[in-house]
Amino acid sequence: DALQRKNRLVKYIPDASRSIFGMLDTLRKRKAEEAEGEVRVASPRKLARRPGETERIDSENASIIQQLNNGVITEDVIRACLAEAIEAQQVSIDGADHGNGEDKANSKVSDAQPTFLVPIQNLDDNSSDIHHEFFVFRPMHGNSLE
Repeated sequence: DALQRKNRLVKYIPDASRSIFGMLDTLRKRKAEEAEGEVRVASPRKLARRPGETERIDSENASIIQQLNNGVITEDVIRACLAEAIEAQQVSIDGADHGNGEDKANSKVSDAQPTFLVPIQNLDDNSSDIHHEFFVFRPMHGNSLE
């Protein structure tokens, strides 16, 4: 089962890496056009950004663009990172290191625990809902995970 999952993921690495690199390259081109004075009309945001978020995003974008221009981020690098992530997941699932030796990067992955979603009943009780700007959290009291 784990080997089939790995094979399915590996099959999509070339397409995923090409798509990710394409999006990053489009970001780079758009920022270059903006620097030249060309303005693009983007769809409006539904939610206003929090204070400082615009500056953080702009600095992250500038860092990514610099790495793209310097050749640090390429389609091949993205492909290698995706393959490494799949291999790290495989190591954590198997519980063995396949002779590669476990390092600090893989130790975080090996501590990962699978998450299971359990169907819940009694969704009509909204008395303990916690409302947030982006979501509503409903603590489940007294439910057993049978």
